[in-house]
Amino acid sequence: MKKNGFTLVELIAVISIIGVLTLISVPAVSSLMNGFRDDYYKRLEKSVEAAAREFASDTKVQSGTVSIKTLIEGSYISEVKDYKKEDCNKDSSTVSFNKTTNKYTVHLICPTDNYTSSN
Repeated sequence: MKKNGFTLVELIAVISIIGVLTLISVPAVSSLMNGFRDDYYKRLEKSVEAAAREFASDTKVQSGTVSIKTLIEGSYISEVKDYKKEDCNKDSSTVSFNKTTNKYTVHLICPTDNYTSSN
């Protein structure tokens, strides 16, 4: 008599191996995605900070807070989107700055994340 197919033990072994591989790979992929997201926000922070520096220079303001909406309307920056390419809240997202101490802090309120720069 000829047997076709796999035994129960063989199927359980294959499923177990797949489960172990999944347990190993999911945290690695998740960590990688978080790294990509963090890198995206760091690049966005630098772009928004540059726009705020230009705004402060043009308006001769030494310190204060400017909204992303003001930077967009003044053509200092074109758009601010989160890492999933959704628009951040233009009214609530701001840049606080002090030209004397050269400190700029970016606060972004986005659909998927809220981000505040760490400098």
